[in-house]
Parts: sequence; structure tokens; C-alpha cells
Amino acid sequence: IETVTNTAGGSVVFTALTYDQDDLLVDGEYVKSRMFTYTMTEVQGSADGYTYASRTYGITVTVVDNGAPSIRACASTACCRSRTPRPARSMQSTT
Repeated sequence: IETVTNTAGGSVVFTALTYDQDDLLVDGEYVKSRMFTYTMTEVQGSADGYTYASRTYGITVTVVDNGAPSIRACASTACCRSRTPRPARSMQSTT
């Protein structure tokens, strides 16, 4: 689990994830691709005048074997972006 605080502009940046060939090892066998699913939720705050999101956002990363020693990771998200600046608040990601 990682908890981060958004910027004044509302962006949220988590530590970069890295993947390698061992991430394609499943039950002792290498697979051609593998999906990793993460969730992102907003930690409920108490700032006056703001409504905190209760929704959980899903992020899926697909890691693909491009042939040794190369792999590729692609992320897809189902996030929405607020157009209104919000106060700093904590977000957390769980796997």
C-alpha cells in the first residue's frame, strides 16, 4: 500500500512500478503475458466545502514478453479527473 498527497493542481503521482521477466513466472512456468490489477481510493478527509470521492478506481497493467530479455508494460485506467482545484489530501493504492 502506498499513500500519497495530491498536488495543488490535483495530480496524484505514485512511485513508479517496475517489472521484469520474473513477473511472467506463474506456477514455475513463464507465460507470454500477465495482468496486474491495482486499485486507487481517496482517503476520506474533513476539509470544509469539499466532497471526497468514495469510488474505487481500477488500474490494470499488462506485462508482455517481447522476447528475451525484453518485456513491455502497458497500463489502462478508469479514472476521472476533477476540474476544480482541491485541497491536499491523501490517496492510497492497494494491490
